[in-house]
Amino acid sequence: MSDKSPFNLRPTGKIRPADPEAVFADLRPRDEAVKHLWSHQADILREYHKKSTSRDVALELPTGMGKTLVGLLVAEYRRRAFDERVVYLCPTRQLAKQVMGHATSYGISAVLLVGQQRAYAQPDYARYAASEAVAITTYSGVFNINPRLNDAQVMILDDAHSGGDFVADLWSLVLPRALQVYRDTIELYANAIPRSLFMRLLSSDVDPRDRLETYKVPTQAFLALTPALTELLDGSLQGDPVYGWRMVRDNLAATHLYVSWPALNVRPLIPPTLRHQPFSNTRQRVYMSATLGAGGELERLMGVERIERIPVPETWESQRTGRRFILFPSLSLPPDEVDELVRQAVKVRDRTLVICPSHPQAEQVAEQLKQTTDAAVLFSPAVEDSLTPFTEHDHAVLVLAGRYDGIDLPDQSCRQEALIGLPSALNLQERFLMDRLRAQVVLRDRIRTRLIQGVGRCTRNPRDYAAVLLCGTDILDFCLRRENREGMPRDLQAEMRFGLDNSEADRVEGLMKWLNVFFAQGSDWAQADEMIRALRTEFAQTTDPIASELMRVVGHEVRYGYAMWDGDFVTSLRLAREIGDQLPGDELRNYRAWWLYLASAVAGVLATSQGKEYVPLSSELLERARAAADVSWIRSIGLKAGGLRGQEQDQLTVIAAENIAVRIQELGLTGRRFEASMAAMREQLGSRDPETFHAGLASLGELLGFMTSRPKETGNPDVIWRLEPEVAVLWEAKNQAEDETPISLSTARQCVGHMNGAKGLLQLHDGEACYVIVACHRMETARDAVAQIGDTRAFPVTKILKLAEAVVHFLRRTRARAGETSDIVSIVREEITTAALEPRRVISEITATSARDIAEQPRPTSGS
Repeated sequence: MSDKSPFNLRPTGKIRPADPEAVFADLRPRDEAVKHLWSHQADILREYHKKSTSRDVALELPTGMGKTLVGLLVAEYRRRAFDERVVYLCPTRQLAKQVMGHATSYGISAVLLVGQQRAYAQPDYARYAASEAVAITTYSGVFNINPRLNDAQVMILDDAHSGGDFVADLWSLVLPRALQVYRDTIELYANAIPRSLFMRLLSSDVDPRDRLETYKVPTQAFLALTPALTELLDGSLQGDPVYGWRMVRDNLAATHLYVSWPALNVRPLIPPTLRHQPFSNTRQRVYMSATLGAGGELERLMGVERIERIPVPETWESQRTGRRFILFPSLSLPPDEVDELVRQAVKVRDRTLVICPSHPQAEQVAEQLKQTTDAAVLFSPAVEDSLTPFTEHDHAVLVLAGRYDGIDLPDQSCRQEALIGLPSALNLQERFLMDRLRAQVVLRDRIRTRLIQGVGRCTRNPRDYAAVLLCGTDILDFCLRRENREGMPRDLQAEMRFGLDNSEADRVEGLMKWLNVFFAQGSDWAQADEMIRALRTEFAQTTDPIASELMRVVGHEVRYGYAMWDGDFVTSLRLAREIGDQLPGDELRNYRAWWLYLASAVAGVLATSQGKEYVPLSSELLERARAAADVSWIRSIGLKAGGLRGQEQDQLTVIAAENIAVRIQELGLTGRRFEASMAAMREQLGSRDPETFHAGLASLGELLGFMTSRPKETGNPDVIWRLEPEVAVLWEAKNQAEDETPISLSTARQCVGHMNGAKGLLQLHDGEACYVIVACHRMETARDAVAQIGDTRAFPVTKILKLAEAVVHFLRRTRARAGETSDIVSIVREEITTAALEPRRVISEITATSARDIAEQPRPTSGS
């Protein structure tokens, strides 16, 4: 067949589209189902065209609003209009293949370049290099130490918030605990880590709750040992960690060391993306996300000082993305029944999506579902290339970690999902900021974004519907607060309000009944849907008032990150001080303290490298940070055990209040779990069974803010309460003894043994107080035991029960006030002082009686 056209064709130049909308009109061949652009898509493209010369532009398109088409049209416009090489980045291979499928159906010239770089199909790579096709790849395809796709002129970053973690990974050294070098690094920094945490990090038998604890090694302590760390890692690392180490090795002064039970992480605060030429050499970078936020989160994630934003048009909500029936099972059910609800929901539906914040949590949930359901449990590797293994399975549950965006499961492919746990900390740096620094307001935009994205995975079009279980007291507490919901779309606010109003149930069966009504999609649900639509009119999506303050300083934060990376510590010091000085108000006090601390640390670096004249400045800035902070991590830096005295600087109360706040949130700010736990503790403390009593005593210590443990080895104390670096309390419980039995000689010897072994058992700090206390019914020491009992104290079980009652009342008052502010710790500190239950007072009470001073008195003989 001849290639010659039967028509008379005149030679013509290459057609250059005037704008992205013109590209859509000219696409051939195009899927007949894609007849036109939605109005909000056209509006976004017009606004983009006005900013087509800007270096960094962000497009906001909520879930299900056709974001992929908009991104591909921008990419194709740049390729056709300017002959530019364009790469389109996706978080995962599965998403890249999905986008490639869309590009093909739209008639957009694209090639898929994923997997090993040396295996890229040469014809496809050549088409990209010649600007004949858009290259669709993953973030890791560009953000690696030697990317083949290194000369793009335009970069489209899809699902930009999710992509932020992949970007940061390039400058992140992660050492899993399975590696020997994990233990070696922990040992190297033993003196810079709290002793009890140090022991937990090295232990293989750790409470699951403690496995999430994250600590940042103070900067001065970290930097002091970086020469030894460099020698250790240079000689030890093999495999994947080598790549992260190569990226940070020569810039350790700009990094932080975060330690946790699952892994260690060395990384900079902000990824220095502009020092990566495949990213920095582009003419334009276009970021796309379901929600952009107004507090500078995208700038922090991407290491870019200023990103121009194109918000979603105000009319977008007229195009609905389906209906979610949201339930909060933790509002009324204890954790074991919440787990049972998830199991039953998985059993009765064909497919369920489960998303957890972290891999350890996802693994735990998956194991439970494997053991208790007959559903096939799939992980991310099963859907690395396609969702088909899940969507075509008759009965399956897909369990993912941190994948709140980029999973599209429309219509019958999946009608049910569960988000287990608040998506507040997907990496160790976030967990430190959230838990140790208590800078929740800084992460609030990021958390809200993940929730908005997460609940929309199974509703992808106007007629779609899905049930969403939001499980866990932390996610419940976040959604209970109006200020957190107000930044969400109105539909989602209404769905959450309806869910909160309808999640009260005495048993699992009650919530299962509501799920069945929803899935039936009958008249009963039609009434509920009408109610949600009515509720929608009562809400408005507003901007977080704290966001403007955070946006004001984000440029300084990014510049600080680059100055640190480049070794310009004088500039870093100036910027960190300015940030600290510009952050106002109580809500930002801990974030303000963080930046003053960073300024102090930089001044310390300068004192080492340029002269001791920076020493006074470093000390002054650290004192300012301590004064601003309401967190123990900052206030304890540089302080020695025994150095914390005085009501106004009672570090023990700060530490205890933080621990109590965590426990209150675990028990729930609403719901029945709190009262059930309080009743269980009181019953345990009233028991004569040793193990039961020990459990109650440990619970009481936790509720007073102590870190507690119950050593299993014979000869150790029954229960330990500890607040580092000040005090350790070792309990020897004799609750099983008869009421008339005094403290015996054998008990005396046990107690002395506990005291003698405490230093080795607990690795006590120099100056750390240690007490051994006998919990007993009769406050008398047998005469033959007095000389052997040493400095042991005695405290009666009756007073332990009274102390427990006081704690319950204090916690009830605290929970009742928890809605006043997102900073529960401040409420705990007020209430614990009012209740006279601060650690020093409690310790003074329980150690007041020396066992030597209550020697058994001779009993009167009969007839005398």
